[in-house]
Amino acid sequence: ITGLVWEKSTVGTLTWQGGLDYCSLKVGGDWVMPTPQQLGTIMDQNSSGCKLFSEFSGGCGKYWTSSECDVFGKAEFRFFQQSSGYLCESKDQALEVRCVKK
Repeated sequence: ITGLVWEKSTVGTLTWQGGLDYCSLKVGGDWVMPTPQQLGTIMDQNSSGCKLFSEFSGGCGKYWTSSECDVFGKAEFRFFQQSSGYLCESKDQALEVRCVKK
């Protein structure tokens, strides 16, 4: 669907740094936490409910991206609910993480 190689499911909830570390240490190498643009490719624009393509397990939670916000100590996340978009959240919050191959 996306032309990218994704983890089959999420790893659960981690802090932002925990997500970066998890993806970089993933067996097989070359895994990263996705950019906002990469994460957007798994979003189904035609869905009226959950905006995550059904091929991707993990549900419609909030997912960390690799991008930091201009606000000190915050990073960007994307959410896949009825209205989807990007927001900033404290890096200490535990959000869903899904890794993508570089």
